[in-house]
Amino acid sequence: MTRRLYSIFLFLAICISIAAQKTDGSINSSLDSVFTWFREANYPTLRYGNLKVDNYSASLSDSLIQISLSKPFRNVNYREDAIKALKDSISKNLPAPYTNFDVELYISSKNIYDYVPNDMRKETKKDKSRILNLRNRDKDDLKNVVTKVGAPCAPSAGLQGRHIALWASHGYYFEPSQNLWILQRPRFWGISEDTYTPSVVLPYLIPMLENAGANVFYPRERDVQKNEVIVDFETAKTTEYVEENARRAKWHNPTPDRVDTTGFAQKKKIYRHGDNPFEDGSYRVIRSHPNGSAYTDWIPEIPEDGEYAVYVSYKTVSKSTEDAHYTVFHTGGETEFVVDQTKGGGTWIYLGTFKFKAGSHPEMGKVRLTNQSEEKGNHVTADAVKFGGGVGCVERSIAPIPGAPDPFFFTSEKPKYLECARYWLQMAGFSDSVYCGQNNEYKTDYMSRAIWVNALSGGSRLNKKTKGIGIPIDLALALHTDAGIDTSTVGSLAIFLTSDMGKTEYPTGLSRMASRDFADMVESQVVEDIKKVYCPDWHNRGLRDEAYYEARVPEVPTMLLELLSHQNFEDMKYAFDPEFKFTVARSIYKAVIKFIASINKIEDYEFTPLAPSHFSIDFNGDKINLSWRPTKDSLEPSVTTDGYLLYTAIGDNGFNNGIYLESNKYSMELHKDSIYRFKVTAVNRGGESFPTEILSASIASKEKGRVLIVNGFNRVSGPEFFEDSLSGGFVDSKDPGVPYIRDISKTGSQTNFTKSDPYISNDQPGFGACEKNLEGQIIAGNTFNYPYVHGKALHSLGFSFVSTSDEAFESYNNVDKNNFCMVDYILGMEKETKCGMQKRYNVLNYATRKRLSKYLLSGGNLFMSGAYIMSELEETKAEYPSVAKFANEVLGVKLKAATADILWCKTHAIEYLTPLPKSDIQLSQIQSSFSIKNDFKRSYKFNNRPSERQYTVASPNILDKGNPNAFVVFRYLENGEPAAVGQKGKLNTLISAVPFESIDEDEQNQFMKELVTFFGLTGSKNKASKSKNAAKKTATAKKKNVVKKTTPKKTTK
Repeated sequence: MTRRLYSIFLFLAICISIAAQKTDGSINSSLDSVFTWFREANYPTLRYGNLKVDNYSASLSDSLIQISLSKPFRNVNYREDAIKALKDSISKNLPAPYTNFDVELYISSKNIYDYVPNDMRKETKKDKSRILNLRNRDKDDLKNVVTKVGAPCAPSAGLQGRHIALWASHGYYFEPSQNLWILQRPRFWGISEDTYTPSVVLPYLIPMLENAGANVFYPRERDVQKNEVIVDFETAKTTEYVEENARRAKWHNPTPDRVDTTGFAQKKKIYRHGDNPFEDGSYRVIRSHPNGSAYTDWIPEIPEDGEYAVYVSYKTVSKSTEDAHYTVFHTGGETEFVVDQTKGGGTWIYLGTFKFKAGSHPEMGKVRLTNQSEEKGNHVTADAVKFGGGVGCVERSIAPIPGAPDPFFFTSEKPKYLECARYWLQMAGFSDSVYCGQNNEYKTDYMSRAIWVNALSGGSRLNKKTKGIGIPIDLALALHTDAGIDTSTVGSLAIFLTSDMGKTEYPTGLSRMASRDFADMVESQVVEDIKKVYCPDWHNRGLRDEAYYEARVPEVPTMLLELLSHQNFEDMKYAFDPEFKFTVARSIYKAVIKFIASINKIEDYEFTPLAPSHFSIDFNGDKINLSWRPTKDSLEPSVTTDGYLLYTAIGDNGFNNGIYLESNKYSMELHKDSIYRFKVTAVNRGGESFPTEILSASIASKEKGRVLIVNGFNRVSGPEFFEDSLSGGFVDSKDPGVPYIRDISKTGSQTNFTKSDPYISNDQPGFGACEKNLEGQIIAGNTFNYPYVHGKALHSLGFSFVSTSDEAFESYNNVDKNNFCMVDYILGMEKETKCGMQKRYNVLNYATRKRLSKYLLSGGNLFMSGAYIMSELEETKAEYPSVAKFANEVLGVKLKAATADILWCKTHAIEYLTPLPKSDIQLSQIQSSFSIKNDFKRSYKFNNRPSERQYTVASPNILDKGNPNAFVVFRYLENGEPAAVGQKGKLNTLISAVPFESIDEDEQNQFMKELVTFFGLTGSKNKASKSKNAAKKTATAKKKNVVKKTTPKKTTK
């Protein structure tokens, strides 16, 4: 950024010199010419606007020239070194007699140095008005509304004690002119702005901020769980709501003549405008005590297994407790929180997301609130608890017409996370003054987000004079995308407001110029990181000091980031990539922590580390050893790792709260016949990283053998795209990409690939237009949990197993048939993927091929499954002939065609082609080949369409026999082409282009049973187990022989 700005300013100086030669004494003429040329310098920030010198004054006695630049010059991200270069260049090239005069530059009456963020100043004195007064930074008040208790470690140099209001674009709203629920933005490329920005905020940005210690408040539904269960004492069954009183403290209703008694009650399922469920009921109250033994339990009837967000509600009253103790009982254990009930009463307060089992399970499916508190005699209040996100429940209609029948009311029928803020705010207890400022619900939505910030912060130390629920919001940030088309990227734009009708300060006295600093810091960090990792030409569109409602109304520093153009093909080539989303979210998080440090005069802060790598599990007798490595952050080399958190889950249950480890190694015993799952995060004083992949292990009591599972499926990516001079777009049918965990942004596949087709309306968006059939459907991606899926099938057959990442497999010890009767290598949808400058996910590198070859030559058995196994090896064989040799001679397979082009699914044996079923999982099928050597007796279905439960295998490879000893094991039922090839004898392999985990879950155990039969591992003990036992016997015998031999010698002596 600075280098680019410097070059423009140098260009300016040259232009001044040229103009000065023509009109020796005319400063005005010279500068006018310069800025005419400057406009054409193709610097994106200054591409638009009237760039000129408003006026200047020169003083011969002071050797000083003061130049006032026009308003558009405010849009630049200024830095000290670039300003100095500009001033020096102007001074040296001014016409006589002004040459080498001092130069002062002003924009909107402010010195140009005022536009440098405080955090970026090295020589310029920091602006004290952009630093909160110490009296407004009471350290005793810097505690979170919600704090997790008993965590193995907590941030101390991150965002602890901070509260952030954050939202993502728009969402579904009711449009009365069409009598429809519609999205606010058009659908392009398979997304809408309304669906895309939540796919950055929810899985990436919010967790990053929370991992650093912040409480994040979001005005839309954050949980993508479509089920919702609300438990409240007024409407719950006796088995769902339980109270236990203490001897001297009892739960009771509030006293009407002393306090506001209104609270939550779910008296209906569907609501209309003006309805407020938080005014339909009451709440319960009890006195606090340090040894509090009274409690209330909320026990939900969970509709189906899954993860559910947990929200609590309470009433803030006089003498509310600052430390209400809530405990969530879930399948991973118990997680405790302390909630400050002096703030945030009368709405939903998010605790966390947890895994629950279907049905009612009080021991692992409830929330408990006790009356325990450090202070005796304060009030603990209890209202409703909400599990899950749910489906829209606010119904709307067109305005009534006199003489016409009553209008028909209806809901969006969409998951709540897709609806805009206006409806969530209504159901979260906010008054209609927050969510109903206009008859136009489009306007009401964006206005409500800004008003909501003040409703949250009102009454807090940061916004004392406004009425609200007292949460001290430190800043507000909105993530949007923009429209616009360009031949290259459109890039990023930041919006803020420094003067609201003459008001230049926030209620704390903080200058609104702080919001400019905030916008500059976020945009600059995002653009800088994108340029380094993805696109050197990513455009910085600069800054806009404009009275956008979302920027103007909040009484805290606020900025809007227009990340990219959702209409522009070049931008979207990057936008879909989950790694790009992660990078952008991390850039925003880094800017947030730097900005908060800047306005609070904090110098001691750290960024969280990246997730560890080289995760691995190995057997150590009847124990297991776990190991991993820290990951260097190439964008922030100073980031360090202080320790790690190891999380454990058993079977399908959720993860526990983790244990802290200083070392990157850990050894533990396993309970036999249980399947364990593990993940690791890195921690430092700044907070916690994202987790590693999930590895799994199990030891069978009647062990038939030991298997090593290698997870080589790390890929996340956007869909494949193509482009020529006339057309372009994303081709889901060839490669739909791989979301990180899940995709919530997909609306449907692209339908318009013609570049010349213009945008006409939201319903006719032209080039890039797409379907909407997938809106509201969650698309499964890479869950990083596949060693468990494979291991569960092996466990059912009596095999013990451990697992390792593919990085760690390259140096894995003792990979031979004596230790592992089989290696199960998971490749899933792995293939080399390019996004901008980044090439990732190399498949089967040299070290891996060498290790697998050695294992197979020792007599081991290899099962390898992945949709792109051979196409990946095929692409590298010209450059590396040994790759083809490995595939043909070792794996016994070669590529026949890159894609199987499966367009239909087989669902019944008597039908050849049938339309896709309308179920969630949509299945294609492979059937056993009629080979003499075939040991598989049946056909298997696998998923080849978007699904919530399993990633899509749209177009896997067609394989062929790589050598005379190989044979076809499975064929695609649709076209009869080979899907899997095997070998038996000297080398024992089964290579499948259908990933095992994509096979219908009900059939996975049967497939694995036939697989181990194919390898001859069906005996009570296989070779690896026999070798293990034989080794033990040999070692014991040797010890006995040593004793027998040494005893006579000693006797002789």
